[in-house]
Amino acid sequence: MVERAILLVNDGEAIDLWHLFLGSGRACIRADLALTNDGRVSGAEVGKEQDQSISHLVGLLRQNGEGLETFECTIVEAALEAAQGNVAQVARDLGMTRRQPASRLEKIGR
Repeated sequence: MVERAILLVNDGEAIDLWHLFLGSGRACIRADLALTNDGRVSGAEVGKEQDQSISHLVGLLRQNGEGLETFECTIVEAALEAAQGNVAQVARDLGMTRRQPASRLEKIGR
């Protein structure tokens, strides 16, 4: 991602969000969002949306009677599909070591 931004940015120009996410389809860049000094996304709606998403996920876990381990495996499977089977990419995307995604899937026999 950073390499792409370096290629897209003009000499002397600062790297902006669109340089990082151009055409990736993985980020929706909105004008009311910004990056903090530590690289986190900030904005009026970010916290509220995140809280709602977490509440929704907890509700699904309760409703389906699934544990966190199964939920983690579901996330890893979705990331693996998005990465077209590239386990190293899944690890980078999810902030894991390369072994962790494979280990999560092995636990449930996938």
